[in-house]
Amino acid sequence: MVDHKTPSLITLPIELTYRIMDNLDAEALCCSFRDVSTRTNAIMDTYEPYKRMSKLKFCFRGIRTNEVEPLVAALKASSTLTELKLDYNKISDQGAQYFADALKVNMTLKLLELYSNNIDHAGELHFKEALKVNNVVKIKGLSL
Repeated sequence: MVDHKTPSLITLPIELTYRIMDNLDAEALCCSFRDVSTRTNAIMDTYEPYKRMSKLKFCFRGIRTNEVEPLVAALKASSTLTELKLDYNKISDQGAQYFADALKVNMTLKLLELYSNNIDHAGELHFKEALKVNNVVKIKGLSL
């Protein structure tokens, strides 16, 4: 009997994994590849296009609070991202808390845009707390 093992992303040689990554856009890299496993995180950290990524724009994507975790993880891990535009999504106050927590550890992001995201006063308070720690980032789209 022949043992047919289907290769997975976790077991593929790194060269093949890079070739797959070469065909993904920034959203797919951040939202589908990050935090799949410790191996994929290690690969992401050595992948040159990801290491150079400085601007991400996820506007009008319908991103909801329960979908922000991959973006928050990418923001926490990034040392090159300087602009993140998330205008016209549905992030809400809870999602705002996740991003605010990420801003407490990421000191490279200079601009975060959050126009029209259903973020109310409670969400703004999370960002005000984060700005006590992070004086680098400018947040647009909120009344801070």
